[in-house]
Amino acid sequence: MRQSRRFFILGITSTLLMLGGCSKDQIRAGIAQYQPTAAVNGVRVTGLDFDTVDLAFDVKIDNPNPVGINMAGFTYDFQLQDKSFVQGDQTSSLSLTPQGSSTLEVPMTLNFNDLYAAYSALKGADEAPYALDLGLKFNVAGIPLTLPVSQKGTLPLPKLPSLGVSSMKVNSMGLTSADMELMLTLDNPNNFGMTLDQLNYALDINGQSWAKGVTSSSFNIGSHTKSVISIPMHLDFMKLGSSVVSALSSGQSLNYKFTGDVQAATDNKLLGAFRLPITQTGTISILK
Repeated sequence: MRQSRRFFILGITSTLLMLGGCSKDQIRAGIAQYQPTAAVNGVRVTGLDFDTVDLAFDVKIDNPNPVGINMAGFTYDFQLQDKSFVQGDQTSSLSLTPQGSSTLEVPMTLNFNDLYAAYSALKGADEAPYALDLGLKFNVAGIPLTLPVSQKGTLPLPKLPSLGVSSMKVNSMGLTSADMELMLTLDNPNNFGMTLDQLNYALDINGQSWAKGVTSSSFNIGSHTKSVISIPMHLDFMKLGSSVVSALSSGQSLNYKFTGDVQAATDNKLLGAFRLPITQTGTISILK
C-alpha cells in the first residue's frame, strides 16, 4: 500500500512539474492540495442467512481541496486464505465535496456454496479471515490516479441445521386408539445457540396421514449440539382405519414421509430469526 501511495504522490508531483517551474514549497503545497485520503470506516453485515452473506464496507474519503473532486469508480479484490475470491471494477461515480468528507458504500454478496466449493477447508469452520483491497479512481489535476485502501476482518460462516425423524414409540395402545411419541433429532452445527419457536408438521406412514399439527412449546438447542424433540401423537383407530392397527402390530419397518416448517431464532444478532423447510422420507420401526 505504501508503494502505491508513493506512486500517487509522484504522479501529482510530475504533473505539477510539467505545468511549469515550481519551487519545492509549491510542489509540497500542490501535493497537500490535490491528494485525497481514504480509509474503511466500518464494515456491516446487512444480510445473513444460510445461503449468502451481504456485506457493506463504508469507505470515508476526505477531500482537502477548495473545489470538488470526482471519483470515477473503483476496483476491488476480496480475498480468503490469501487467495482472490471475488474481483471487479465498478464505474459508478462519486462527487466529493470541497474540503469535506464523503462516504462510499461498497456492497458485496458472497454465496456460501461457491465459497465452500473454492475453499473446502472452510466447510467445518465457524468464521474465516478475509482481506479487501480497493483501488479508488480519481481525476486529479487532469491526470487519472488510483488511491489504494485495504481492510481485514473475519467473515461469519453459518451452517444449515438439520431436523429429522429418529424413532417412533408406542406409549399405550387400546382397542380404539394409541398414544405415541415421535422423536425428532435437531442437529445444530454452529457456534451459536438456537431456539425452535414453532414446528408445523405432517407425518405420513405407508402413504396414509397419521398425524399433523403445530408444536406449542419452544426448544433450546446449544451450539454444536444434537437435541431430541418429542412430539406426542394420539391415533384414533376409528378415524384412521384398521390398517393403522395392523401397522402397529406387525413389527415390520414402515415407510414414512415427514414434512414440516420450522420457525426458529438464534442468539447470533447478525442472523436472527429464520425459517427451515423440512422434507424427509425413509423407513422406521415402531418401538414398544
